Amino acid sequence: MNSYVGTTGDGINGAAKYIDDRLKRRLLTSFPRIGHLIYDQSRLVSPEPDHLRTVDIIVTCHNAIDDLKACFHQLSMTTTSINDLILIDDGSEPETAEYIRRFSRIHKTKYIRNEQALGHPTGATKGLEISTGDIVIVLNADTLPTRGWADKILACANADKKIGIVGVLASTASWQSIPRVFDDDGDWALNPVPSDITLSQFASLLERYSTKLYPKLPFINGFCFAIKRKLMDDIGLFDYKTFLHYGEENDYCLRAGKRGWFGAVADDAYVYHKQGKGYTNERRRIYAKRADENLIAKHDAKLISSLAWSCRQSLKMAGLRMWSQAVIERFRLIRKGVRKFGGRRLSFILPAVDGGGVTVILQEALAMSRMGVIVEILNLEAHREGFIKSNNIKNSPIKLRFFNTKGELLKYLQQSSNGIDAVVCTHHATPYWLTELDPSNLDFISAYYVQDYEPDFYPKGAKEHDSAKGSYTVIPDIKGITKTHWNKEMLQKETGFPATVIGPSVDIELFRPVREKNYFKAINRVIIVAMVRPQTPRRAPEMTYKVLKTVAEHFPNQAQVYSFGCTDEELRACVGAPSGRVTHLGALDHKNVATVLGECDIFLDASTFQAMGLTALEAMACGCAVVVPQNGGTIDFAEDKVNSVVVDTTDYVLMVDTVADLIYKQGYREQLQINAIQEAAKYFPEKAAFNILNEIFNLRVENPYIGAQTIR
Repeated sequence: MNSYVGTTGDGINGAAKYIDDRLKRRLLTSFPRIGHLIYDQSRLVSPEPDHLRTVDIIVTCHNAIDDLKACFHQLSMTTTSINDLILIDDGSEPETAEYIRRFSRIHKTKYIRNEQALGHPTGATKGLEISTGDIVIVLNADTLPTRGWADKILACANADKKIGIVGVLASTASWQSIPRVFDDDGDWALNPVPSDITLSQFASLLERYSTKLYPKLPFINGFCFAIKRKLMDDIGLFDYKTFLHYGEENDYCLRAGKRGWFGAVADDAYVYHKQGKGYTNERRRIYAKRADENLIAKHDAKLISSLAWSCRQSLKMAGLRMWSQAVIERFRLIRKGVRKFGGRRLSFILPAVDGGGVTVILQEALAMSRMGVIVEILNLEAHREGFIKSNNIKNSPIKLRFFNTKGELLKYLQQSSNGIDAVVCTHHATPYWLTELDPSNLDFISAYYVQDYEPDFYPKGAKEHDSAKGSYTVIPDIKGITKTHWNKEMLQKETGFPATVIGPSVDIELFRPVREKNYFKAINRVIIVAMVRPQTPRRAPEMTYKVLKTVAEHFPNQAQVYSFGCTDEELRACVGAPSGRVTHLGALDHKNVATVLGECDIFLDASTFQAMGLTALEAMACGCAVVVPQNGGTIDFAEDKVNSVVVDTTDYVLMVDTVADLIYKQGYREQLQINAIQEAAKYFPEKAAFNILNEIFNLRVENPYIGAQTIR
């Protein structure tokens, strides 16, 4: 690998300013209370919403009567906002033709019959010609829409005036397929709904956990293709003369894109696509090949290839695919957790204000509550204001209890012991607190949740170091729980304390890819960010900032560099005069961290070690290519040169070279980003929460509370 430390740059160009302003605009728009980002709010730019109201639905039909009946039934059960339903019978055989006529007559729909099959594009175009809705959805007959699907498409279309085409998530819809795009043979995946969950349940889960990202794609699959009336007025209808059977939607997307319109996916809407029986597989292959040839003849082949690659590498869609798979697994785990642990009562002793460890406990406690566990946080009154301000716990089922003194907290535990099934210590002081209780009438299980090796926070020989080290063995038989194998090995090696690894966890609802590309206007600047935290020496704040400064100064035309994690004053005290080329965003709360990471391409963690590396895992969930230390627990999820880059973070030149490599090797970086999303999605909080409960209650197989709680 070449060293880039000795090179020089020539200043920041307009593209850098664009990205800098965009990130600040996003932060201010989403979180206007960020006072350290001084910016003229009159210059804020956000998508201008549209105000569409009426929806027409066109269903093109060609034989496959069973698929038709199922589709029409689902339409009647799931569709409320509809102006006109337009049925196009494209040369169906007598039985199917009669069924379509009868359905149209009973339900008073618009109806067109082609005596000979002219192809889907021709039929759809005839439907568009007689439509009147503000938005028109062209729907295949081999589909099963789900509740509210058309309303969700309308909401997506209204989100931005420049959205001209809207698609949905589906079982089989090329780049919109979830949870997989390709099967094991490299063909388009079919993605049947799992046997232990219904179609409506799956769609409801997707809707429940959706954040309505509305990812923009240059190509929208034609099986469910919603078009704005304004776009039709601008570019016309389908080119059905060139694209007789397939490919008309790809041509339409290209024409729309060249006129400045976008295609978007309503990611809270799901339509099951069967890949029906209207055409044989052989005919389908012939038509598809012909459509591809016609598309290349009409449009630039390089543009088509580039845009198809953009669909394949879309970070938002990769996140949605992994998140949709996690939705199913979470549903199963919550259901299993309710049966096994519902009604249990668990208390975390958490005398703290904020921090990564607090965040992890709160998100896992919330996951436990979804399993019917009654969870409470025991804290001190001195921390109340900061704790509530720093953590998003409004309307949470988690019970918060604040006590004026440690003595009051212990008195509560002593008096409530018969109602509490388990007490979990967190900070190294808390196991000592439990030793002050009278053990004669305690009936709860004691556990110690270790998220770091806390003796290393203090100099050897210091009182705090010895106290932290002794906390692991002060209570005989306390159940040890930790996040990573590195932490487990450190505990065993240094103290002999046995701990069970319950695995990393990350809030995959909050931390998601949000960065959007304009596929018809490339912006080639890479966005890099790192946390600089002077109060935590193991995070190597000086080294981190030195690497950021070097990268910013030597690659001004290729990268824009940010830091966060401390105040401006703390940064100056740590590194001296800050670099004018590194934009410091200050001390961000958890939501703002998610916003920043979601806008970035590369996240740098130059820590000397990490017990778990929560911020790096959050960055992976957001679609960043991450650089992490080889020393510590990050190796539980970070695989070098597969989903991250694992390096010796004490080597300054190596760190700069690693970041430079990621800047210049776009394909390598983007593959790391895709793989990072896939890896991070495995660590949803319910998994760690279930493992904690399983470890704590594994000796108490019977559950007297079964049936007392339901999934929330």
